[in-house]
Amino acid sequence: MTFMCTLCAKHRSAPHGRARRCGGRSGPPVLQGALALSRHWRLLQPPCWGRRSQLLLLPVLRAGQRGCETSCILKKQFLLQNLSIIAMILLQFTTRRFVSQVSHCLKQSSKLQTIKLEMMRPSSDLAEFREIFAKAKHITIITGAGASAESGVPTFRGAGGFWRKWQAQDLATPEAFSRNPSRVWEFYHYRRELMLSKNPNSAHIAIAECEARLSKQGRKVVVITQNIDELHKRAGSKNIYEIHGSLFKTRCTSCKNVSENYRSPICPALAGKGAPDPDTEDARIPVENLPRCEEMGCNGLLRPHVVWFGETLDSDVLMEVNKELEICDLCLLVGTSSIVYPAALFAPQVAARGVPVAEFNTQTSNATTKFRFYFKGPCGTTLPPALARHESEVIF
Repeated sequence: MTFMCTLCAKHRSAPHGRARRCGGRSGPPVLQGALALSRHWRLLQPPCWGRRSQLLLLPVLRAGQRGCETSCILKKQFLLQNLSIIAMILLQFTTRRFVSQVSHCLKQSSKLQTIKLEMMRPSSDLAEFREIFAKAKHITIITGAGASAESGVPTFRGAGGFWRKWQAQDLATPEAFSRNPSRVWEFYHYRRELMLSKNPNSAHIAIAECEARLSKQGRKVVVITQNIDELHKRAGSKNIYEIHGSLFKTRCTSCKNVSENYRSPICPALAGKGAPDPDTEDARIPVENLPRCEEMGCNGLLRPHVVWFGETLDSDVLMEVNKELEICDLCLLVGTSSIVYPAALFAPQVAARGVPVAEFNTQTSNATTKFRFYFKGPCGTTLPPALARHESEVIF
């Protein structure tokens, strides 16, 4: 009868009983694997296995020159005696092949990743941006703290961003105002007085001049700012959405009336107060002496009309902003790190429509790779040449 020995993997013609002595139809997989290794030794042997592994398998190789029955018996005895060593050789060989393949895949993946990053990197080609700018009919400009930094406006964030012992997020909350309205008003009084001494920088002026110039051509420029300093307004911009409010507006905690207020000081009790030095003691102004509502019959406590941490944006303002983002054909992101929500979603929302977005900032943000352009540097330096009159514009 014809059978296949499971150890030597050869077809033999032999009586049934001999087939059993030859190994039958079963055998531990590791024995079969080791035998296959012995049959193909010269093809599979890596140089690093050394002389010892060759000596170990030499009896197996020599036994293979004898008859099937003798060969299988000798091989089986040898394999059982040296099973752990042969398993280690098999594992070493398999591991080396696996490591080699993984290394190759990682190299290929690294190359693909490099190519992908190159493709995702925004352009800094000002001439290309200017061509798009010249054709845009509805431009949206989103500005953040970086737009006002060159005017000397502190951000109260990061290292050194303290007023006395606190950062903005410690004071600009409803809870902080409820606990200590005197301290919070000192903080905002300091900021109001500071802003009255600051002036718009070249970035603010470039935006305002661009808006005025393009409006004569039937084109529109809209500013969506996260800043509360009103420097865009003082520079001459008209179409402004102050999504976080203004330092120079107040809201009554009783009647909710909102009104502009440019008084300096905003109330007599705050005169000379608000010094930022860490050693300065709180003024502890009685609540009745803090800014009060002047609506007839109200006299409620006023608070700054700004969006504090933990508060939501004005829904009406947000709706108007969303309309602008949906119709603009060019978007500029100026001096914002794109970490404060929901404003951080504005520019990516525009980019998702396929509209060109250009970021002007000293550092990249998490969203930079989603934009078509990135111009690194202070906004007051990079923005004016980008928004200057294009040669194709008609002079009125």
